[in-house]
Amino acid sequence: MRRPKYHVLDAAANHVTAGAQGEISLVSPFTSRGGGTLGFNLQLNMDALHDSGLFFYYTPADSVSDGLAPGGDFGFNLAYGRGAWRGPFDNTAGSLWLVGGSVFRSPGWNGSGPGYAGVSVSLSAGAPIGFAQYRTNYVPIFGD
Repeated sequence: MRRPKYHVLDAAANHVTAGAQGEISLVSPFTSRGGGTLGFNLQLNMDALHDSGLFFYYTPADSVSDGLAPGGDFGFNLAYGRGAWRGPFDNTAGSLWLVGGSVFRSPGWNGSGPGYAGVSVSLSAGAPIGFAQYRTNYVPIFGD
């Protein structure tokens, strides 16, 4: 029996995706509903290139953010999951001087079904110490 010369991705299987992002954060207890964050993300799905793309993300107006993390950052992420890289993500982020990091996941994602969970590391500029919890909504500019 001949094997196909191409890899067929199981749409029900989880996979790894990696990306780079730059963002501005205005999370603060002194802003309306805790402020939020916005940025751009270039995401590459290593198993399904059709799920890759450039995205704009922002904190929705009806979301409440907690913490103090004013500033900006540029970083990289790794995530695990499946489905479209769009819609809401819950984030917990922190920074110390020039180094930042976060953990994130699709709301309600528990390792099965569509959604993602991951980590990011970044070079940060802003408050010397920051911590925040907030929701972002990803919208594709191209791809996905």
